[in-house]
Amino acid sequence: MSIIVVGAGLCGLSLADQIQTAGLGPVRILEKSRSVGGRMATRRTDTCRFDHGAQFYAHKEPINSLHQKWLNENVSSFWHKVNGSSRYRSLEGMTALAKKLATSLDIQLEKKVARLKPEEGGWRVLLEDGSEIPAQTVILTCPLPQALTILEHSHIAFDTHLTSITYAKALVGLFEQVSGADPFSGPNGYIENPNSDIFSITDQYLKGVSAASAWTVTMNPVFSEKHFDSPDDEIMSKIEASIRGLSPQFSFETAQLKKWRYSHPLQTHSSPYEVVAPGVIVAGDAFTSPSLNGAARSATAVFNYLKANAR
Repeated sequence: MSIIVVGAGLCGLSLADQIQTAGLGPVRILEKSRSVGGRMATRRTDTCRFDHGAQFYAHKEPINSLHQKWLNENVSSFWHKVNGSSRYRSLEGMTALAKKLATSLDIQLEKKVARLKPEEGGWRVLLEDGSEIPAQTVILTCPLPQALTILEHSHIAFDTHLTSITYAKALVGLFEQVSGADPFSGPNGYIENPNSDIFSITDQYLKGVSAASAWTVTMNPVFSEKHFDSPDDEIMSKIEASIRGLSPQFSFETAQLKKWRYSHPLQTHSSPYEVVAPGVIVAGDAFTSPSLNGAARSATAVFNYLKANAR
């Protein structure tokens, strides 16, 4: 059974890893970006390192097998505990967790899928660069709106309830060499919802990710939706003003803006995946829960489906 997985976020990587380990057939991941990981994203500069998507993963049952791999390969480390839930970081940045999974997988980067075309025995995956790849099974693990666009262009019908699942946007400010401000309590360097505009502030130095002072400031969905299409300099000015509302002496040397159009789903589907046509499956964190654990749970559910229906 030849399999194409679209999207190299945690769901796609975990699914491909399980398929390959079980020997269910050759599996290839197609990723439209230049790197793997999706929202497990790390930005490096000359002096600093920033996680600017997911800041951690919570150690829960769906992610346990991945968690054990990461611990064994020394890329995962305990960070802190909140309400009984243990949060883990990567001292090399969250991208390192994705890259460890990707090491032994067949992944093609900067390959954007345009549509799928049915053929005898399966599907032909048509890419925007004009190339085509045959597969018996195609699993779309990219953000759901992108997956639905592929289905629409492929003239594959799907239940319209999927279109009701919307995503939050996220605007993220990255600040280097921060001084004159310390709104954190405790040694972890992380706070959530410190005011009405900011979802979280992470001090990457205190987190152990950056060798120099570096802050990731993630704005909440309401702020991000309102200002997402504004000029970047206006957005950064508003982010800085919001931080100075907490710490008037806040200053920094350099800053940059990151944007996530699909930060996390605001609603989720009740099932961990959906089969939209024979050999075409849609999965990801829009199915189950908007978290890395949700992505892992969806991947395992799809793997179990494939194993049960292997031929």
